[in-house]
Amino acid sequence: MLSTAWGVLASAGGTNLQAILDRSASGRLPARVGVVIGNNSRSGALARARLSGIPAFHLSGVTHPRPGALDRAITETLRSHGVDLLVLAGYMKKLGPVTLENYKDRIVNIHPALLPAFGGKGMYGHRVHEAVVRSGVEVSGATVHLVDGEYDTGPVILQRRVRVCARRFARFPRTQGCASMAMVLTETRLDGVPLFARGKVRDVYDLGDRLLIVATDRISAFDCVAPNGIPGKGAILTEMSLFWFEKLAHLVAHHLITASVDEYPSELQAYREQLESRSMLVMKADRVDIECVARGYLAGSGWKDYTETGAVCGVQLPDGLEESGRLDRPIFTPATKAVTGHDENISFEQMCNVVEPGLASRLRDLTLEIYAAARTFAEGKGILIADTKFEFGLRDGEVILIDEILSPDSSRFWDRELYAPGRSQDSFDKQFVRDYLETLDWDKTPPAPELPDEIVEKTLDKYRDVRDRLLG
Repeated sequence: MLSTAWGVLASAGGTNLQAILDRSASGRLPARVGVVIGNNSRSGALARARLSGIPAFHLSGVTHPRPGALDRAITETLRSHGVDLLVLAGYMKKLGPVTLENYKDRIVNIHPALLPAFGGKGMYGHRVHEAVVRSGVEVSGATVHLVDGEYDTGPVILQRRVRVCARRFARFPRTQGCASMAMVLTETRLDGVPLFARGKVRDVYDLGDRLLIVATDRISAFDCVAPNGIPGKGAILTEMSLFWFEKLAHLVAHHLITASVDEYPSELQAYREQLESRSMLVMKADRVDIECVARGYLAGSGWKDYTETGAVCGVQLPDGLEESGRLDRPIFTPATKAVTGHDENISFEQMCNVVEPGLASRLRDLTLEIYAAARTFAEGKGILIADTKFEFGLRDGEVILIDEILSPDSSRFWDRELYAPGRSQDSFDKQFVRDYLETLDWDKTPPAPELPDEIVEKTLDKYRDVRDRLLG
């Protein structure tokens, strides 16, 4: 009976996959997992599969960008591994017609609610749990159903019910039902592991020739850290950075070694709960103490500088530009790198007084090249990257990307369909927090005010939305 092979498609942590693997190993499930496919190369699901010795493949629009190529690749991979039944276990993409036809009536989906309630496009994972709690229902559960090509509409095979305990996570009503997102990690404690630095958001540990970077749930605005955090924010930042590191690797090398806790040194395994999904093991590099900023639109401090001087960081711009207007050509606007105080915009000429001019030119050119590639990709997903900042390091004389890239903490993201120059834009980033703080009687010096639950919840929604749109 164990000759029956299942193929599992998963996008995130892989907890459903793990349940399948555990039951198969115990004999309670008369089948084996023959292959696991994920659309996120750094997902926990792929790591779990590899740890269990199961073939695991990253197949996505990144690996197969041409129309129809991903659909065919999924089918070919399933066939080559002798898959009899396909299980969608937290897979956030719609299957293509080739896979649907080849596995007709042999594809099941595990949905975290009692369909037809809380189903449909965009209803997965945390979004389902949040909708369940908001609705006030007393009973929810899980559904296993056949996949028919639409979202959550296939015939139901099995349902199991559980009672909803909303009060468990009452402090964060929009994140109830998903404990990992309701927990806020604002500081890590890894006893016996030397702390290298504690920044505005990240805790960095010294592992000799390597560093462990942990993205906490802290949030900063105006270079001040809020006393309360955004639940799950660190995991979102990490997931997005991992995606962009891989996608842009053809343009510039990066410091990432692995983000799988299973591959971390043995002394870190005891701290898995603090590290899972929010940490990276990276190579050490000599950091260049300059924030390299690319701007494609006139917003934020760039707009303020332009209205006062007609220039941004010494780059003279034409008269008559409007707020949020798209620049004819993206510009490079460096800033000093401050660990605790305020970053300051500087000109390229001032930058050349900090770093060697040849290196400064290299960083400027790389920044604009990376930004151009990311902007083109994001526009195809309906997102405008108004501006973003990169950090670079030197390793054996080679310039590499370090820290984070193209996350809501380091970038200004706008909805392309809602874009309207001449005013400030609604954004998918921490500008929402800045805007709230601007309404307060606060002088932008520490300590920062505590963020109300409503601001925390809405900020988390924005971070999730841009992640889902860019990575989906």
